[in-house]
Amino acid sequence: MTATNSQAETEQSQTKPLNVDFSHRYENDSLIDNLGVMHQRIQSILELLAKQFEDDDCDVSHIVVYCSLDVAIQELNDANALMFAHRQANQQP
Repeated sequence: MTATNSQAETEQSQTKPLNVDFSHRYENDSLIDNLGVMHQRIQSILELLAKQFEDDDCDVSHIVVYCSLDVAIQELNDANALMFAHRQANQQP
């Protein structure tokens, strides 16, 4: 382990956990409603991308396609994390 790695690990262990407010991304506390909104976001992104490839003249750059797909993947990961958190919160001890 180098001094740089050790220093980075020390800084990381001293970092306070973030408490980020994501309420701007969710409609309310309903799991079903939030998953529905997430589904609509993903579907919208993928439909826009699909329409670009229906014509032979695709004028969208590779970086736009990549970033759009990455956003859809991250939204899926968020939906999975939301479902996992809901399951954890509602488990019987």
